[in-house]
Amino acid sequence: VRLVMTLWVNIRKQRLNSTLNIFWTINTMTNLTINPVLRKYHRQQQYVAGWQDLSALFFSGILHTAESEDGRAFLHMIGENLARRFPLGDVQTLGELEDGANAVLSHFGWGIVNIDADEQGINLRHQAWPYATEADDPELWLAGFSAVLEGCWTTWMQTQGAMSEFVTFLTYGGENALNFRCQYKDKE
Repeated sequence: VRLVMTLWVNIRKQRLNSTLNIFWTINTMTNLTINPVLRKYHRQQQYVAGWQDLSALFFSGILHTAESEDGRAFLHMIGENLARRFPLGDVQTLGELEDGANAVLSHFGWGIVNIDADEQGINLRHQAWPYATEADDPELWLAGFSAVLEGCWTTWMQTQGAMSEFVTFLTYGGENALNFRCQYKDKE
């Protein structure tokens, strides 16, 4: 039996000062499905001319000119610095961590995250992330954007008391979601 839940996501667009309601359908396997027309509309609303283009050029330039790991390390560092500039504050629960992260992500127009934990670490499911435009290379955009988010999450977790061995890494990257894992290095 497949249980289907519906979730209305309100995305506040500061530059338009209006609210966009999008109807998402999430099945019990947490696979996000969305009508292609609504997906295209949402992507157009999320797109910020100039900034997203600059970011795409920035990601592709760094990843093309630097050694693969050096480029990722640089973008990871950018994410760390971004997380220091936009801290989550002191959180006591997983719900507060999710709320704090979603407030920052909403401020950037970078989608939403759902967080769950197990004995080994934390799973992050990042949805409605700004996807590459038709003119951009989706693989480079994914590599660049996920490296920035890995840096953000590593720093956010360390500012909450995690030790420096606590890392974040991408476990799945697709148009519908980015899944990350946060855990200590020896648990990988």
